[in-house]
Amino acid sequence: MVMISIIGHTKPATGIASLTKATMAVSSQILPPITGCDRPVVESTPLGVDSWIRTFTVELGEKSLKSKQIQPQDNLHNQHWQIIADEGNFLTQSLQTKLQHYLGKGVIVCLSPQLHELQIELLLEGAKLALKHQYPLILVQHDGGYGAFARTFQQENPELITCVIDTPVNHPSAIDWVVSEILNAQSYTEVYYDSDGVRYIPQLQLYQNQSANSIQPPLTKDDLLLVTGGGKGIAAESALSLAKATGVKLALLGRSLPSNNQELAQNLQRIKEIGV
Repeated sequence: MVMISIIGHTKPATGIASLTKATMAVSSQILPPITGCDRPVVESTPLGVDSWIRTFTVELGEKSLKSKQIQPQDNLHNQHWQIIADEGNFLTQSLQTKLQHYLGKGVIVCLSPQLHELQIELLLEGAKLALKHQYPLILVQHDGGYGAFARTFQQENPELITCVIDTPVNHPSAIDWVVSEILNAQSYTEVYYDSDGVRYIPQLQLYQNQSANSIQPPLTKDDLLLVTGGGKGIAAESALSLAKATGVKLALLGRSLPSNNQELAQNLQRIKEIGV
């Protein structure tokens, strides 16, 4: 097989041809020589992303749990807690003992700190059981690894409570944190506890790119910005934010009519009041 590749451009190559050649090279375990590239250029931001576009990262932010005061009870007969875990999981027995004193229902998947394929079987078993009985799905993990599964599950099943609880392995307070989160979970919850018991949740933070902060958007009050489909959703909010920051005038182009779309009508009124 004769393969021609130009992997190693000074700037990233795009297109199906380049992708095909790269895929063939990897699958054939062949690393083509770098051609035409004496010193690769390292871009501070991806090509095609202008300096005035704001990007965000997900960071863990401290936030305490506003818990409901739920007292344990004895001789309860209406609990529907189902725990799925590997044999010998350090939380299983304590969790069963603790939850038998609280009314409620849910499928609790206790995952191992070691990432391996067997954990996928536990995840799938728990998800199927939660869907079958329409129970909340709770994942207990250690040092991350399974949050993406829970987020996907919640997106596909928004009517079910989904909760991810991350604790240090073998921490003496882990069982209390887990039970508190289970009893107070609403909609989608993802929390992380450190060894000091500090509770964190994922939060969007504005990404600070020092090289881009000094560059002003190339738009002024004398410019007109055409935004297609910009009357609703994130496009409308982005256009409005840009207009307020730069003074640029907005021209919105779309197929919806404000007479039969309340969100569009409200956004147009906001834009009109701001004067952009």
